[in-house]
Amino acid sequence: MNVENQNLIVTDSETYRLEALSVEFLQILPILFLFFIFYTSKDALLSLLLYELFLIAIPLIYLKFQAKTQLKPFFQPLFMQNWRNSVIYGIPISISIYFVCFGLFSWIFASQVQYLITYQFLFPHNEVLYIMIFPIFTLVNPFLSEIYWRIIPLNTVKKPNKIRMCFYYGFFHGLVVYILKDSLNGLLFFAVYTALAWFFTFLKEKGNIITAIFAHIGLNLSLSIAFILIINEQRKVFS
Repeated sequence: MNVENQNLIVTDSETYRLEALSVEFLQILPILFLFFIFYTSKDALLSLLLYELFLIAIPLIYLKFQAKTQLKPFFQPLFMQNWRNSVIYGIPISISIYFVCFGLFSWIFASQVQYLITYQFLFPHNEVLYIMIFPIFTLVNPFLSEIYWRIIPLNTVKKPNKIRMCFYYGFFHGLVVYILKDSLNGLLFFAVYTALAWFFTFLKEKGNIITAIFAHIGLNLSLSIAFILIINEQRKVFS
């Protein structure tokens, strides 16, 4: 092997390590941002909006400056390839996810929800703002979240680490519940969302990202409705 080939191998190896470290940092960054949100804001809607802006800004910055990728050629095949089949299969998957997770989340919230209602962070006095959280969390968040957690780690490096990505995804969501509620439920959500991350990754690879987005919509819809129904029942008790 000549010197030129050796230099190419070293350069490729260094490039791969830099890409891997960058993606690793991107998956840790939401966890750091989570602490910033929860310890600087006590408003649920503002926190959700900040997180959605984070999910938009960070991938765009990363793809433009670190990965040096043109956005349209990068995203277009991910969304357009087999998009009809992805929609056709995504809708029943979304409905199935909704019913399975609705029962799970209803059971989790009902088990120890008596002190969930005391968290002012979750219940703004302004009902209009509270209602605005629902469509953002149910429709906007799945789209942006799948781009951040599935496309960036899996499509910008040569050998993506799926297990680590699933761990970070589960850890992030478990940490949310831990901060808002307690360690036991945080551990339960960590396990649930780690498994869901693996399932969403499977859907993305077998169909495309649209299938995973539909499944994520079903997940967030079940979480939102279960939470609202349980809280309404609890409000009757506390009123």
